[in-house]
Amino acid sequence: MNPDVRTLWMVVSMTALIFGLLHVWVGAGKRRHPAVQLWGAGNFAGAVGAGLLSARGLVPEVLSVTVSNVLIITCWSLIWGGLWAFNGQPVRGRVMAAGPLAVLAAFQLIPPFTISIPARVSLTALVLTGYFALSVVDGIKAQRVERLASRRILIGLYVIAAAATVARSVIGRVARRIVFVTPRKVRFAERVLGLLPGARAARLRETVRIMREGLDLLEGRPGEVALPLAYRRSGKTP
Repeated sequence: MNPDVRTLWMVVSMTALIFGLLHVWVGAGKRRHPAVQLWGAGNFAGAVGAGLLSARGLVPEVLSVTVSNVLIITCWSLIWGGLWAFNGQPVRGRVMAAGPLAVLAAFQLIPPFTISIPARVSLTALVLTGYFALSVVDGIKAQRVERLASRRILIGLYVIAAAATVARSVIGRVARRIVFVTPRKVRFAERVLGLLPGARAARLRETVRIMREGLDLLEGRPGEVALPLAYRRSGKTP
């Protein structure tokens, strides 16, 4: 059984909201930094956008399609701007605004984006891939100046995100539901990592275990977190 798409978008929305609140909390401290403020704003935009996507069919299409896609692009444009600020470079406000405004104009004025959902998905994926590519290029440039292990991880994640976005856009025309990570794949990875020695393998096993528990929760399987909730009122657990 695949996780429900509406539930997945709601989980994404709540996760982005939590990250946004954390960034606001950090940014409101004594050591304020524009990067943290931009990342917080981006996560808030992504939270609202993902929430609107999860409500498709329950709210007007202009909210669940147009506004949601614009907000998700705004999220990643702000995150890219935060990377510029983190690297000590001036923020490019025009480039940050160009993507969301271009998508908004296309969705409202330019056929076939005004009526075709696949065309809208392709355009959104193209713009997101552009911001991912900019983040990778800027990250590589900054890495040459100052080597940071965390930046290398971010660059890798952006490459994976760009590839997944393009793949979803292309495959989505012939497949209704695309899930790259399934519980079966996660369990297989968990078994393989169980055969590997070392501290790094142990950390990967812990990450995969958390991923498996999250997928089980989305599929409705009771776990260490969800199962006690069902017996909270009775006070008895099986």
